[in-house]
Amino acid sequence: MAQRLVLPTFYVPVHSVASEQVAAFLSRAQTTSKIFIYPFHTDFEVLETYYQQNFRVVVYPFTFESVVRELQADTDAHRDVAVLLTSSGNYVFGSLQRILFDRLKLSFPCLVDVFGVGHCLYGCTSCSHHEHRVPLYFTRFYNDMLPYKAQDLAALFAVAGRPVVVVAPSFGARQIISSDALVSSLIALQSRRRDLKFILKLHPACFLSPSHPLHGLSPTEQDNVDRLREAFDTVPGTLTNILPLLELASAIVADLESSISFECMYFERKAIYAYLHPEDSLARYDANYLSLLTVFRGPDTLEPLFEGDVSSRAHDGRAFFKEVYGVVDGEEVEKTAAIRWAKRSAPMPPLPISYIDVLETLQAASDETGGTFSPWPFLVLGQPLPAGVREYHVFVTLHETQLVQSGIPLELWPRLHDKLVEQTFDAGAAFCFDEDGALVAAVEEGLRVGADVWLIDHAWTTAPAIAASQLRSYEGLLQRVCSLLNIDAEDQDTDDVIEQVLARMPEVAQSYFVKQRVPGSEEAHIERVWFLEDEVGSAISTCETISAAHTTEPTATHTSEPITATTPEPTETLTLSDTPIQPTSETTATTHTAAAPTAAVSPFVCLTLGGMAFSVLWLLRPLDHGEAVTRRAIDNTASAEAWRTLAAAAAAAPVPAAAAAAVSTPAPAAAPYPAASAGSSPPSAP
Repeated sequence: MAQRLVLPTFYVPVHSVASEQVAAFLSRAQTTSKIFIYPFHTDFEVLETYYQQNFRVVVYPFTFESVVRELQADTDAHRDVAVLLTSSGNYVFGSLQRILFDRLKLSFPCLVDVFGVGHCLYGCTSCSHHEHRVPLYFTRFYNDMLPYKAQDLAALFAVAGRPVVVVAPSFGARQIISSDALVSSLIALQSRRRDLKFILKLHPACFLSPSHPLHGLSPTEQDNVDRLREAFDTVPGTLTNILPLLELASAIVADLESSISFECMYFERKAIYAYLHPEDSLARYDANYLSLLTVFRGPDTLEPLFEGDVSSRAHDGRAFFKEVYGVVDGEEVEKTAAIRWAKRSAPMPPLPISYIDVLETLQAASDETGGTFSPWPFLVLGQPLPAGVREYHVFVTLHETQLVQSGIPLELWPRLHDKLVEQTFDAGAAFCFDEDGALVAAVEEGLRVGADVWLIDHAWTTAPAIAASQLRSYEGLLQRVCSLLNIDAEDQDTDDVIEQVLARMPEVAQSYFVKQRVPGSEEAHIERVWFLEDEVGSAISTCETISAAHTTEPTATHTSEPITATTPEPTETLTLSDTPIQPTSETTATTHTAAAPTAAVSPFVCLTLGGMAFSVLWLLRPLDHGEAVTRRAIDNTASAEAWRTLAAAAAAAPVPAAAAAAVSTPAPAAAPYPAASAGSSPPSAP
């Protein structure tokens, strides 16, 4: 047994769910621990009750002032303090929280350690094994200190001797709950195998309210979580430790990028079915680890695993568990103390500290996540968000999927937000038309990458069934479209001109998908929307499609995750997805060839403006004065085929003019760059 040492007083900032690793320390604490729950937490009272009923603690709302006050009190009382962090440093919130407490450590001699206890183990991309390899998660289970056991769960879920299958998905864009097909397959398996007892254990993050600022589930994930909870017996969120359930299980279905598969290996012979997204490679995983799992890639490889005895693929992973984390003996807290707190270095003279200094430090560290617009410094400090920051991050919350998939660089998101709010169409200040009508840089000193972003209006938004009616109904629309498509309509019959426009549309129109909610129903249907860009967008030259090695510009087919076109009701809460820190999108080539585009353009549906659609233009490399703006050529094959198919169907059943008029298409005179107004269009080059 490790030598028992005098433990410091534990400070625990709580931003999410209760942590089992923290519970291990609190269960062994020798003094009253201090819990600081962030005021933004939607389950503040629930967490307060949990900690007060189970441990010797005092609970405070987390604010910079409350933490400083308690640190000063413990400094005056000559009590050592260790801060236990549960948020991973792989995430923005966790990295800034670490910076905050490291800074506090320089001002309060009592603060001897800032320890990332983590929130999971080996196998998770953000797991605590990056900081330590002590199996703290198992301490209370080993010491029989949990308020429930495997037999309690067997009685709760009426197992009645049946083999237990634990379904324990993680969350994320490439995990089980992001796959509608996998979720449907699991539900069907439970219906077919009544001889098995299926029990659902959701990731703790799935129990966070959607109004929690760090709620990270996408709409698809939330829908699938709801489907699973309706179909399966589900472990309550208050039973946070999964180990008694794993002890009870014969087979476990989990994500490979999760610590659940590894935690199973503590027990003797478990059948572990681990999901890996079809596009992800097994090469980065330990071969010995993989040999103890059965990896599946989708319903077609999952369902055969449930033919016959579900435990037939069980392996004994205990040796691998010991290799990674050592032996669990219930003394993990004491071992940590011996490593981290047995020897104390002499404290440095304390530095003065102020809220403003700390805020500026955190904002400087947040430059890659929004700079002065970043909400993270305020959230980490437990402060309300300033109005401008809140508005910006409501925008990010609603549009993050679009922003990421379009490839718009992170540093340009605040600028895009401002231009959308102000309806700023200022391409004329940066670009002009050359003698051939192509768009070129107009600024004498040239244009820098990452300095700005520009909005391009959609001159015409349409669909095959209503296109002809729109061209007849909107005054000036036909003339403008002809100008954009270089169709000479003079002295021609209107119907003939419209026929020419419609014949050109499959090849020249761009498109994107919109998910439309059915009124009064949870159902939704997906529609393709076609559009023509205004004079600015139409003047951007195209170049040959180049390999991804030249640039990180997104593909221009615009057929990724559908945009939900319904605008959420405004709320007083803010939801931010604290995704792992990623490099910002930027050009990766060191040289530029004639084939490489100089700019990227992507459609963008602004939900805060009632679903108005624009295209967004940004540079991929610097442009000299007079240099052309070029974009990657768009592969229109699927879009053109869809247009022709729907046009043929529409010819058999024409849409009335009244229905066409209901489609939101701006009148040409209201467009930011009307063809007849040189004053608002980019000027021609001299």
